[in-house]
Amino acid sequence: MNTLTALLALTPAQQPQAVEISTVAVESHGSIKTGIRPLRVTLGAAVRANDTVGISQAAASISLVMGQSVSNGALANAAFFQLLTPARLGTQSQFSS
Repeated sequence: MNTLTALLALTPAQQPQAVEISTVAVESHGSIKTGIRPLRVTLGAAVRANDTVGISQAAASISLVMGQSVSNGALANAAFFQLLTPARLGTQSQFSS
């Protein structure tokens, strides 16, 4: 958090909000990572069995979970943007990707 505070020049009032945003993002990522493991196992089993329907279903499930991951990251970035002052927003291009 010290690096983030220095990089974004967060004020003492902004720091607890940044901690909360980071905590939620890390917890969400952990849940997604845990949830995707069994889907990958299912996909592997479907591949070994040449189960085309199972492959499609597992791949679709994995894509939904990956979409949640992208969404959670974007939501965290959006929340960080809300912490920044308009002057700081123009210098934080690393969040635009």
